Amino acid sequence: LRPLIAILFHNSVVVSGFACYSCSSPDSHLEPSQILHLKSQPDIFFYSDRYSLSCNQNLSAQISGTVSIDVCDNLNLCATVQPAFDLAPNETVVHRGCFSSLIRHKFRDRKFLHHNGCYLLRSTPLYDKDTDVDYILCVCSGSYCNVEVPQFNPNL
Repeated sequence: LRPLIAILFHNSVVVSGFACYSCSSPDSHLEPSQILHLKSQPDIFFYSDRYSLSCNQNLSAQISGTVSIDVCDNLNLCATVQPAFDLAPNETVVHRGCFSSLIRHKFRDRKFLHHNGCYLLRSTPLYDKDTDVDYILCVCSGSYCNVEVPQFNPNL
């Protein structure tokens, strides 16, 4: 059974939901050209401004309290996205959230992504002069299941 979150509103209506960690790791350590390049790849996910210094780390019980959560819709999937760049572990840019609110429509409706696992997705750049960016998308089902950062091996 998946744990659900119950929210009690002032008029005693209870709404049940499914929760995922929701954050974005800061990107200020990247070169301005890298940030622009990442933000000009608009077809995979929504670039979040909910920054947390802990977002690019595996979330232990001690640091998970510093990360926001979102109550998700009926799809009940959490997602973690990061570019497949060869960066040091603490330098990678990670985005977490509910699958339905983090992933853009182009990929949200693809049923093969609705299963637990990690997938390599190639974005289409916004500008012709930019190159594609590959992203690692990890999908999981279970409240707060998006605690781990995808592992990237550039030698594969």
